[in-house]
Amino acid sequence: SSIQMFIICAFLVAASPAGREAPSPGIWRGAAPFKLWDSSLLASGGPPVGGVYKAVLRMPVIGDQTFVLQILRRRRSLGPAGITERGLARITLSGAMNLDEHAEFRMGADGAILLDFNAPTLALLRRMRTRIRKCTYCETGDFLTLVIAPPLVPAIRVRLLRQPGRSNALRRDADDMRSNHFKNR
Repeated sequence: SSIQMFIICAFLVAASPAGREAPSPGIWRGAAPFKLWDSSLLASGGPPVGGVYKAVLRMPVIGDQTFVLQILRRRRSLGPAGITERGLARITLSGAMNLDEHAEFRMGADGAILLDFNAPTLALLRRMRTRIRKCTYCETGDFLTLVIAPPLVPAIRVRLLRQPGRSNALRRDADDMRSNHFKNR
């Protein structure tokens, strides 16, 4: 069960040389220090929960297209293939394409975010004959890059910049954009 897996992992991590050393109490003064926890298991390696990334792409004829991606949750798990990471993101598009949906994702080893789109998102992309080919996260610059493949033109790379401390304001902005879009239909 989950508890057994946690205990086994905690025991293995406690024996790991990468963990933090525990202070030696007086009676253990001559003993070698032991490891309590491997903090590398908690290393981010991806966008933080609550992080909001936004870009506005200005296109001739079509106008502005806004992309907002918010990381709602992430979790790591230990399985047969090692540590894997999954999460849930909220994707909001406003402009020629309008969308406000959730997408599950998996983190790749190279910073790739493998998005699993739901049916409404796939239907919109199919209707617009567009694909989101790739999504990557740059940890050093704290930004996302979407590679979008619209019809008849080469793929477009869109850099979504992190919006510091504005998670709630951007969520309200995205809600307002969505409600205004559906009111105007």
